[in-house]
Amino acid sequence: MLAEVRELWPPLRSQWLAERVVLSIEEPTLRGMALRRGAISVPVWESQLPAQVLADGLPLRVEELGDFLGDLLLSKGLMAQPVWLALPRQAAHWRVIEWPFEDWPDEPLEALRTVDPALGLPFALADAAIDLQPLTGQPLRSLLIAAPRQLVEAWIAVFAIAGTTLERLVPSQVGLRQALLPALQALEPQQGVLVLQANGARCAASLWRQGMPLYERQLKSDDPRLPAELGAMLDYYGARDRGFKAGQLWLAGNLPDPLALAETLGLPLQQLDGAVELQGLTGPDAVPLDLLREPRQLQGLGDPATVARERRSLVLRGGSVGAALLAASVAVTGLLVVWQQQLRGELARLALVQARHAAASEP
Repeated sequence: MLAEVRELWPPLRSQWLAERVVLSIEEPTLRGMALRRGAISVPVWESQLPAQVLADGLPLRVEELGDFLGDLLLSKGLMAQPVWLALPRQAAHWRVIEWPFEDWPDEPLEALRTVDPALGLPFALADAAIDLQPLTGQPLRSLLIAAPRQLVEAWIAVFAIAGTTLERLVPSQVGLRQALLPALQALEPQQGVLVLQANGARCAASLWRQGMPLYERQLKSDDPRLPAELGAMLDYYGARDRGFKAGQLWLAGNLPDPLALAETLGLPLQQLDGAVELQGLTGPDAVPLDLLREPRQLQGLGDPATVARERRSLVLRGGSVGAALLAASVAVTGLLVVWQQQLRGELARLALVQARHAAASEP
């Protein structure tokens, strides 16, 4: 029995302590970390994706990618945890939209689809999975995330093959914002920030103010014209918004000479964690946005985080009962061992008495 308990304990312990696995993809690199009880429990790890399984974040070989992720999570003992996935920047998009209403619509997603504003997305809104987060202040504004529905359905299929639960799907930009939000909100209201995310040959450049993205471009990390491109970007947006002035340069990842770049731009440099978009997905209520919200609603499914908490509660209650039964079993076993030892002692004394009696009876 104890051998069976030892065999079952590791997966049960993983389920009891599991919060989630957070993954981000910047082809061809997959980054991940595991959370248990709201804390990062293992360092950020990296793995190279198989060749040609993705194209700009769209799974091309669904079965092969699902098998790869399933084997990877299994090898790290993380199959029990639900997964939050941050899509690569080119796979999903975000916009700040302003509502033409005085009050919030009762059904924001439906209202947005009805209005169908020109958002400059590379796909039709009717063909997209979307979600909205209300923003504070006036006029009424929301943060929109959107991705092609085909892409979202492909990722659902990938994790179904992997044998684990895809609990949340967001653009990596959302994880970036969530990680930077406390620092951004601590700045002066009019102070802007230039944020660079360098990953291999790619460099995502974005301008921020008051916790909101204003403008972004995709550049090349190793391009000798990068300082000039960034300077032109600052000048362009500064001409559009006279109230904007970049006061800092924040860098995630590696560039050839970041100090020289900062000096050229005339901005103080602050180095960020290279996996900053993962850090933004680690809080207990980190991301209210989810590209899976509409697909779940259409299927009549509940919020997976709530379902996971209920399942974890049941597992914990079951574990408590099992632990109590195991403790009782061990206690009974211990009593039986003690009783058996006492019985053996009594039998040994009885045998000694019988031997003495037999010796005394001999002529």
